[in-house]
Amino acid sequence: MNRLKIFFFGLLAFLFAAFIGIVIFLLIGSMHEPEIFIIIIISVSAFNAIIMFILFNSSRQVNIKLCWIFVMGALPLFGTLIYLIFGTCPYDKKTWKAAKEYTKSYNRYEDYEFTKKFESGDKNIDQIFKYNFNIAQSPIYEKNSIRIIKDLTSLFDESINLIRSAKKTIHLSTYIFKDGVWSRCIVTELIKKAQEGVQVRFMYDWVGCYNRLPKKLIRQLKEAKIEVAIFNPKGFNMFKSVTNYRSHRKVILVDNRAAIYGGSNIADEYLSISPKTNYWRDLNFYVEGEIANSMNLLFLYDWFNFSNHAKKRYQQKDKKFVNSISKILQLQPSESNQIMQLVNSAPDLEEKQIEQTLINLIKKAKNSLKIVTPYLFPTQSIIDSLSSAAMSGIKVELILPGRNDDKQTVIANRFHCTKLLSSGCKIYEYQGFIHSKYLIADDSIVFSGSNNMDYRSLWINFESALLIYNETLSKEMINVFSIDKSNSKLINLDFIKNHINIWHKIGYSLINIFHPLL
Repeated sequence: MNRLKIFFFGLLAFLFAAFIGIVIFLLIGSMHEPEIFIIIIISVSAFNAIIMFILFNSSRQVNIKLCWIFVMGALPLFGTLIYLIFGTCPYDKKTWKAAKEYTKSYNRYEDYEFTKKFESGDKNIDQIFKYNFNIAQSPIYEKNSIRIIKDLTSLFDESINLIRSAKKTIHLSTYIFKDGVWSRCIVTELIKKAQEGVQVRFMYDWVGCYNRLPKKLIRQLKEAKIEVAIFNPKGFNMFKSVTNYRSHRKVILVDNRAAIYGGSNIADEYLSISPKTNYWRDLNFYVEGEIANSMNLLFLYDWFNFSNHAKKRYQQKDKKFVNSISKILQLQPSESNQIMQLVNSAPDLEEKQIEQTLINLIKKAKNSLKIVTPYLFPTQSIIDSLSSAAMSGIKVELILPGRNDDKQTVIANRFHCTKLLSSGCKIYEYQGFIHSKYLIADDSIVFSGSNNMDYRSLWINFESALLIYNETLSKEMINVFSIDKSNSKLINLDFIKNHINIWHKIGYSLINIFHPLL
């Protein structure tokens, strides 16, 4: 994180807010002096035009540029202030070569022996895995085991039992940690393990946990000598663009050996036991083996670079931090052979790995694509790739929620269905809220993690996903997809037309402007 850059944009936003106040005061005072009034209007317009020009010539995606230019044009001064606070990227975008150099001190704790000799027998699959290795030095690991946690009640039991099994370390990272039955049980178990001498690190995103995580629970964790970190902590950050860049990653990781990994945050609705939510469907995995090492390193990278512990990085070099916990970074191979690779996407990286991996999987599919996502706000590249695949004869099926969560997601999702349905994609709406996030390509390769198929996940958030090549898991995931589909309703263009009225169109038109931004 470039702290000087973040401070600069924060200061610039503050000064510009003061500038707006002065301009408004002068405008009111100069109503009877036309010359001064005209000079002020010209000056404000010129300033707006300069900011728009800089944005237009930036390397950001075209949709995002157009949205921000619309906001600044529609709301002179105020639109520019909003852009300076939320629209500027506070990170120095690293090229893939710079990113490899920057993370060298972490990657040296990975093992690349299997990566060097990996060959699946399918050139398309090899290229997808090798892309992620070449871009981010993400190793391909073979000695892993993975099983699906299908039942949400089982997710509660699995999380508690995993924490209880810890001998040395527990690393927990989440976007939402909401007060409730599940979260309080986890806090109780973490405290017990800390009292036994297990080193516990807990990292949460302050925006995701805002008004959800009581200070009392944090105090209890700290009193038990548990290290607590806040991703992109608030304070002055609340008034800077860094507020918009959140960690959506979720993992409970024990002893560099095993993890619960997937899309569920820690809140009772994710167990479908909250009275305020509709029936909830989700997907998580219990993972063991070498891939846990990649998960651990990603957790530590976030901890030392983006949390309130990041300041320590300026006192010592990164590698000294990693060396201090190098004893736990020992590969622990599983007896099973399930090939996996951890894919990381972040706003400080020029290459959008998760989006590109999705596109690669779609474009290289030969027979079928099965996709489940709660939020369908994809980039144009993904919409075009899916449409092209369907029109090329690939069987493309998507399952989306049929009921809303706390957001009005169903109507918003339907607006993106028209082109996909027109191109031959089959779309189903699950009769409940489905929060699962996965793609199955050609019934042989699975891609699943914390990311949704929307702008925020693909361009703004810090996300991660597992790329899994295993016949047994693929068959199990196909079965999961079939069960979800049997509880879903097939929709068509007439259905979309009949369920979207004029008010929906007006509302979506507004959402469509701001969604790529926030």
